[in-house]
Amino acid sequence: MILYHVSYRPISQFLLRVPPHRLWDEDAVTPRICCSSSIENCINAKPQRTEFLNLCLDLQLPCIIFVYQFDVSVSDPGIFTPNKRR
Repeated sequence: MILYHVSYRPISQFLLRVPPHRLWDEDAVTPRICCSSSIENCINAKPQRTEFLNLCLDLQLPCIIFVYQFDVSVSDPGIFTPNKRR
């Protein structure tokens, strides 16, 4: 399965961490790298969603989105879906 991670800045090394911006009922303990099955879903999951993209468009500035692709096995014990709990 292919999963994506997007960032507005380049990432030289992926490290597990608890995201500083989470939903109110989201896990605040488990360090992780957040990914999704589509680039669109990755952008929608970011804080303020498309605010950065819209600002770039309004100011006619280039917007660079760094897209990282991971080929993972769903059977990997380190892969957790949103509904799967440890």
